[in-house]
Amino acid sequence: MPKRVTDSGKDGLGPLPEPVMLAIGGSDTSSGAGIQRDLLTANRFGVRCLTAVACLTSQTDEAFFSLMPVPTEFVRAQVKDMLSQFPVGIIKTGALATAEVVKAVAAEIRHSSAPVLVDPVLGSSAAGPFADKDLALAYRHHLLPQTWLLTPNQVELEQLGGLETVFATGVAYVLVTGGDSPHVVDRLYSPQGLMQEFEHEKLPLHLHGTGCRFASALCALTLAGEPLLDATVGAMEYVRQEIVHWGMPASPIGKL
Repeated sequence: MPKRVTDSGKDGLGPLPEPVMLAIGGSDTSSGAGIQRDLLTANRFGVRCLTAVACLTSQTDEAFFSLMPVPTEFVRAQVKDMLSQFPVGIIKTGALATAEVVKAVAAEIRHSSAPVLVDPVLGSSAAGPFADKDLALAYRHHLLPQTWLLTPNQVELEQLGGLETVFATGVAYVLVTGGDSPHVVDRLYSPQGLMQEFEHEKLPLHLHGTGCRFASALCALTLAGEPLLDATVGAMEYVRQEIVHWGMPASPIGKL
């Protein structure tokens, strides 16, 4: 685990400035995923995690019951207020739920200089795809042009149109996660092609919210100054440790 960046400096002048990330996504009643998990993960790395709640869910580690989008203008206000009041160093988006919320978030972060990590949550394997049929289109036209790193699984990548379409929007990097496959291989791409493959042992355990843990850990490591490849490896190792420690032999419910 990296040293907390809020520890006192060697010069004895007191705490170093606390790095800040903004997580925009869904609330998970079980705290296994969503913005609650973003908060918990960021805290493990000594990062302050601001939040903007885009949707409310009722779920457990094993079942998804319901989802209610937050009114678009209130989502917009949360994002605007946080960006105007705090020195946000990186932005992470998770479940945005509707096309209108995607458009509103994209509009509010457009003038921020912070890199944007997009975890494109387009549904849940337990609840099915979100009802808004224009959601993937809104991502492509509004949010992806501002995206530094996109972290879809293979199904989400196909819903967004595939690698060629995604890179045509202006995305800088795409990390296709393979956790939903029997043989786990994650692949990092740039517009020039495959950069790195990451092969993992398939653990016989399930842990709700691994996508949120991974994306938030990667954000925290990036704030600590780690280059993309190192931050990716560090975040993967963090998730592996979480699965070993907290995982259960249960069926996955999908990420949110």
